[in-house]
Amino acid sequence: MSVPAVDIVPVRIDDDLRRRIHALSRRTGRSPQDLVREAFVSFLSTAEDYRIPAWVGSWGPVIRP
Repeated sequence: MSVPAVDIVPVRIDDDLRRRIHALSRRTGRSPQDLVREAFVSFLSTAEDYRIPAWVGSWGPVIRP
């Protein structure tokens, strides 16, 4: 059984947002981390897909010795 890789991403939020997330966490019984993760997923599902700029890789492959 493999464990999925997880990135830890520090996010700075103001006091009001922190209080609101923790209040919602208490009301719903879900962790603040789950709520923030859900918010990111929701935002990214509606955002336009990110495209790598055309210049990336335009100088050819990197050859390592």
